[in-house]
Amino acid sequence: MPSLLYAGENDTIVIYNRAANGDLERRAAVPLPRPCRSLCFAPDRYHLYLATNGDPDDAAKPALILTFAVDPATGALSQVGDGVPVPKVPAYVTTDRSGRWLLAAAYNSPGHW
Repeated sequence: MPSLLYAGENDTIVIYNRAANGDLERRAAVPLPRPCRSLCFAPDRYHLYLATNGDPDDAAKPALILTFAVDPATGALSQVGDGVPVPKVPAYVTTDRSGRWLLAAAYNSPGHW
């Protein structure tokens, strides 16, 4: 897989290619249903997990946890499923070392669910 950087930028995941001299070149943008809050890779590097903001004025638009499959040859992303709605906006997401559990933390009181 090429040397890539994945960054959340408002309502997209932007994929940058890292050139040999270290420069970043915008390679692709993947649209999201809500603004990006936090993202992390699974230990296997074949999955990217992403937390989105929700709309506090619209209960029909909750915060989501989204899963993306990562193409090992190109680094391209494809969304897996529709996402899981969560009751609080996650500030951080990560997995345990095994990749079996996805952990999310929120600042809202209470900050866990």
